[in-house]
Amino acid sequence: MVTGGNIIYFNIVKNGAAVGVMCVEGRGYSLTTVTEFWTVELDVNDEVWIWADTTYSAGQQGAVHGWCNSEFSGFLIGS
Repeated sequence: MVTGGNIIYFNIVKNGAAVGVMCVEGRGYSLTTVTEFWTVELDVNDEVWIWADTTYSAGQQGAVHGWCNSEFSGFLIGS
């Protein structure tokens, strides 16, 4: 969640390499939420990380608030 006028970027990283970015921009004075779906194909022992960059753009700052609901989940499709 991001407060009004601020930006946060979530970088999706697979095995140490960036594979995508999600931008959340706070509009107005309330907290902004976002839902986004990504599919990342993995092999055995691959790792995926979500890296929150809170100071990415022109001094604007976002934050992942511990008291808010931030969820990242994964599913195994096929075998």
